[in-house]
Amino acid sequence: MSDTGLFSGLHHQLREHAELLDRVVVRLKAKRSAMADPDRQ
Repeated sequence: MSDTGLFSGLHHQLREHAELLDRVVVRLKAKRSAMADPDRQ
C-alpha cells in the first residue's frame, strides 16, 4: 500500500471518530443523550 493510500484511510477513520465524538458531546451538553444512545455504544 502506498503512503498516500495509508494516510487517506487513516484520515477517513479519524474523521469518522471525530464526527461521532462531536455528536455525542453536543447531545450531552443539550442533555438529550441517554446511555442507550447508539452513538455512545
